Amino acid sequence: MINASTVNPYYFYPDQYREMGESFFDSYELEREVYCPTKKMIGLKPKNDRQCRFCDKKSPYVSFHKIAHIIPELLGNHYLVSDYECDQCNEKFGRYENDFANYLGIARIIQSVKGKKQPKFKPNGHISMATVNDPFDGEIIEIKRTDPTNDVFEFDKETNQTIIHFKLLPYTPLKYINAY
Repeated sequence: MINASTVNPYYFYPDQYREMGESFFDSYELEREVYCPTKKMIGLKPKNDRQCRFCDKKSPYVSFHKIAHIIPELLGNHYLVSDYECDQCNEKFGRYENDFANYLGIARIIQSVKGKKQPKFKPNGHISMATVNDPFDGEIIEIKRTDPTNDVFEFDKETNQTIIHFKLLPYTPLKYINAY
């Protein structure tokens, strides 16, 4: 593993991606890290005083009843929310989330990301379920395969690594939503 950033020593990428990683960090500089709060935000505008930054509409022409997460809950954000996104725009942008979850595949489970629901990954055919459990405050990644004779798992004794072969669920990279 190669340390990917001098700003944050916890960013790493695998050796086989050295060229791509170096290119990325030569082109971009980490300006700021933002962490999601661990409790409800305070100081949000009252719902009647809000204006949507996307459609520019205000109450009472649009409503602000739904919680608009700045970073989706499927990435583990529960409390970093916006007070300037109306319910209608929130619903439209929420349509991207299923495709985004499919694109991420098993990564949320491997990274122990806890979203709105306990993450599960059920790709067609190979792996029946992968999920993060929390029995007695411990984390366990549970992966079941449908056929014990298939080659879903590859064990490399030299590197002491387990490789999981799977197919991503279908997703649309640039999903078109007729928002306005």
